[in-house]
Amino acid sequence: MVALCAALVLSCGCRLEVRRSIREREGTVSVLGLFLAVWAFALALFAIPWIRYDHTSLSIWLAIYGSLATFSLGSVGARRTLRGRTFQPSTSTREFDPARLRLVWLGATVLGLAGLAGYIHAVDSVIGWRAILDDPRAAVRIQSRSHEFRSSYGSFTLLLYWNYVSALLWTVGLRSGAFTGRWRFAWLVGVVPALALLLPGSRQLVFILIIWTTAFHILWRPPKDPRRLFRRLATGLVVLLTFFVVFGGATGATLHSHPEIKRALRTQTANVLAIPYLYVTGDEPLLSKLAADPIRPHTYGQMTILPLVKLAHVAGLAGVPPEETAAFYPIPFNSFNSSTWLGPFLLDFGLLGCLLLPLICGFLFTIVAIRAVRGRSLVSLWLASLALYVIAFTPLNNKLTIAPTWELALLCPVIVGLCGAGPGPWERVRAAAASLGAAPFRFRLGLAIASGACLIAVILGRTGIVKPAPPTLAQELVSAQHLVGRAGDISDGYVLASRLQAAQPAFAYVAVAQQGLEPDERNVVNVYASHGVVMLTALTTDGTLLHSRWPAR
Repeated sequence: MVALCAALVLSCGCRLEVRRSIREREGTVSVLGLFLAVWAFALALFAIPWIRYDHTSLSIWLAIYGSLATFSLGSVGARRTLRGRTFQPSTSTREFDPARLRLVWLGATVLGLAGLAGYIHAVDSVIGWRAILDDPRAAVRIQSRSHEFRSSYGSFTLLLYWNYVSALLWTVGLRSGAFTGRWRFAWLVGVVPALALLLPGSRQLVFILIIWTTAFHILWRPPKDPRRLFRRLATGLVVLLTFFVVFGGATGATLHSHPEIKRALRTQTANVLAIPYLYVTGDEPLLSKLAADPIRPHTYGQMTILPLVKLAHVAGLAGVPPEETAAFYPIPFNSFNSSTWLGPFLLDFGLLGCLLLPLICGFLFTIVAIRAVRGRSLVSLWLASLALYVIAFTPLNNKLTIAPTWELALLCPVIVGLCGAGPGPWERVRAAAASLGAAPFRFRLGLAIASGACLIAVILGRTGIVKPAPPTLAQELVSAQHLVGRAGDISDGYVLASRLQAAQPAFAYVAVAQQGLEPDERNVVNVYASHGVVMLTALTTDGTLLHSRWPAR
């Protein structure tokens, strides 16, 4: 009932925000309006007692409602900060140059297909590439369980994300009439990036593409009729739901594959929608389990800027980054691991982070969106669309902490500079160089010192002089034994393996159903937990088999 009342309050707030936004000519879709809308939808669904979830603690509900309040305060504060300020609408950078757009689109498509080729090669090195089509469930499973797949795929993921750029530019080209004459083949080739994002078997990749592209077009060429926009968004929601169900059936995300979820349903009516319902409503009880976990990692800000931490690790300047994939907890079934966008904030700064970081996000996202609406530059529109897509996912998970968001944000000035209307790329580079040359001497000196320090640090890190020493596998097992002693309920090996993986991400932990089963790969730890016994088995790089077995508490 509390969730239902909160959903009604948020719905009323969303309606008022839409009216205000239209009245002040900031468009139909605003940062605060979208945030209130998605959370009203999620809480309204949670109020329907379809699944018998475990209890969600009062502190977590206070953190959730508190984050809604602080985000709203941040958004209102940003609007008050910019009140009275005027932004000169951009006339030369609010449109794309057709010729440049076509060339950049083609280059992005090639890079995206190179990323897809890397994925196919990584799957082929583990279970054979035919599994992508013949057994997509196995191809999805190795992405989180195979150390060999991760090492083989590596940086190809960054190339795969170029498919987002390719798909966006394709839709822009279609709306602006850029694909004519000999470029008519783009009408067919343009769907290739979407298919490339389908093959890895992750619905999230496709959802990111659809929601981000939709947000960009709403901001780039705002619809004049709000009712027509809402009808189209409702139709799009039905299409996404259909895709979610159909694609989930192909990859094994069905009740037939998860009978434990089916047993938790209060009614079997329309159970084909049970999995989508779980994805929207299971986040709050899982966030409660995460907060109560005595061995959860404390990342101290690393999760919020995880892509930068990973880059520092590659450069040799940091140790093993935190595990991006969240741990599984019984809620009461162990088939779900999403904890709203507050999960990474909780790992970074505890319950205080669940209140403070949404406040900062609400302020910054609103600043970016208002500048986009008033200034109309392609850079601001691009960044504002990323902010809207992150907000759309907030009841489900945190898209602010993942690599695609950061890569698309960093690519923004590059793509706009290459294919935006107005001065060409080289003219923009020369103008930027001239502006830097005219900057004060102290600024140029500080920039040179900072750049040199970063270069020296990277060289020292890559040569191993200052690179942190990774833990050995034997040390990992000893540390894991201490964690298991503090873990509490460890009756489920699958849940225990995911919790150990999150706490100690240097090696992969895989749950097995048999004691002493030798891992298929080296530097992988098999986890067996049953009947009061826990056993860890690992194979070192030199082929030594390590065992660690003890009675569980």
